[in-house]
Amino acid sequence: MKIQIWTAFAVIVFIFCGFSAIASTQEAAEASWWNILLLGGDSRDTEGYERTDANIILSVNIEDSRVKMTSIMRDTWVDFPDGYGSGKINAANVFDGPQLMIDTVNECFDVKIEDYILINMTDLVYIIDRIDGIDLEITESERCYVNDYAKLYLKELKGVNSDREYEGDTSLEQSGLVHLNGLLAMSYCRDRYSDNDYGRVMRQQKVLLAMAEQMQNMEINDLMAMADDVLATVETNLNDEELERLAKMALMIEVDEVQQLRIPADGTFRSGMVGNTWRIDPDFEANAEILNEFIYGKCQQ
Repeated sequence: MKIQIWTAFAVIVFIFCGFSAIASTQEAAEASWWNILLLGGDSRDTEGYERTDANIILSVNIEDSRVKMTSIMRDTWVDFPDGYGSGKINAANVFDGPQLMIDTVNECFDVKIEDYILINMTDLVYIIDRIDGIDLEITESERCYVNDYAKLYLKELKGVNSDREYEGDTSLEQSGLVHLNGLLAMSYCRDRYSDNDYGRVMRQQKVLLAMAEQMQNMEINDLMAMADDVLATVETNLNDEELERLAKMALMIEVDEVQQLRIPADGTFRSGMVGNTWRIDPDFEANAEILNEFIYGKCQQ
């Protein structure tokens, strides 16, 4: 199989909701884990980068293909490296693109991240439609807000092509086990009002897993046919060899066995209004320890 086909498969398995994937090889006892940070932005254009509404560390064990996912709350208040001051972690991408997000996550949570893949929200719609959508169990409250978000984003998205209306369903008629096209899946990712922002980060993880499961069930010829189009939607500094390696691991993921976490963890942060800003102020040391224990099965030294 051509390297670019592996590359495309890696991208579409590991990204969603406008996400960047940022990766590094851990040293010493951590060498068997490859951490990938998935960043979900509102949009991206040639003029600069937008805030990341989703921030997920995807940890893949390179020996046995186990997978763990950790969501970082977008309202987490941080001190940015390199003299950028303080703010919500989702602003790092605006100030200096993926590199400042890499530096911020590394410094706040004691991880070692180097590489990235970036995709925007509109391209998420396109990719999910190209894989014929995903199946998810949703509540009645989620259904209502999915429909509301779809209406809000429909004008902007216009079905991926700026000169065409969206050709798929633009609302859900029932809750329960439903099939979501690209527009509705993206709207599901954005929903924070059916419960709260903590619920939203878990919905984002559910969409990622559903995408991976859907693509594992696809014929290889169908995946190959998508390769060029998918690659055109991403920005990355990973080379072909790294992307091929990631794609091969993606083929072996057991979706039902993926472990999940959210940080800041319960009991390790304060949240509320400071002036006119809602923010989450975490205990970074405590969360770094929790994260290390979750990923590596050991406490941070």
